[in-house]
Amino acid sequence: WATSAKGSAAEDPGADLAAGATGQLLNQYVRQGGGLLLVGGARTWRGGTLVPALAEILPVDLAPGAGFIAQEVSPSMGLEGREHPVVRLVQEKEGTTADPWAQLPPLPGYLEGARRKEGAAVLVEGNIPGKPPLLVAGAAGRGKVIAGLSGAFWRLDLVSSGVGGRPQVIRRFWQNAAKWLAMKTPAGRVRVWTEGPVYRSGEAVVFLAQIFDELLRPQSGASVEIS
Repeated sequence: WATSAKGSAAEDPGADLAAGATGQLLNQYVRQGGGLLLVGGARTWRGGTLVPALAEILPVDLAPGAGFIAQEVSPSMGLEGREHPVVRLVQEKEGTTADPWAQLPPLPGYLEGARRKEGAAVLVEGNIPGKPPLLVAGAAGRGKVIAGLSGAFWRLDLVSSGVGGRPQVIRRFWQNAAKWLAMKTPAGRVRVWTEGPVYRSGEAVVFLAQIFDELLRPQSGASVEIS
């Protein structure tokens, strides 16, 4: 686990680590506005159950008998991920309408029987029948959570770092994820900026605005007044 004043992260810690007081503290931390990034692998999802305190705040539900399947699975952008800032900004930075995740190497497994909770967003999914979620974002109380439902995400960077690889895709994802998790929910949902950085005296100033929901998905039909 890695914790700081603004966030908490874990890499396949095993479900037992969040038992007892630790799980309750994490639950309370997120619900009060904290951000949690949990990357789970075979140890975390062993047995298909989680301690209640952790299960309450994660953006996924586990079906009875859910478990980690050690089978290579290629990542692809989830439908909700196309509108979520953590993934959408990666695609915009790449300057393409194609799926940048499709160019990454496969992950070593996925969590069978995982389903996103209502209101959560599947950012990245497995490109196999059933489309198992691999990265899911959601809210709990006033806080936000991103769950990685596979192991060894570090491989996406390492294997892609050769000639012709695209390691910047996963690197930008983690950067965007950290920013999104650290940003308080009430802040940043209304963004206003000018069309140009500099205007001459007497020139009309053009403002642009975007409105986002709790998961920072852009909303249409909003009216913004600027004074």
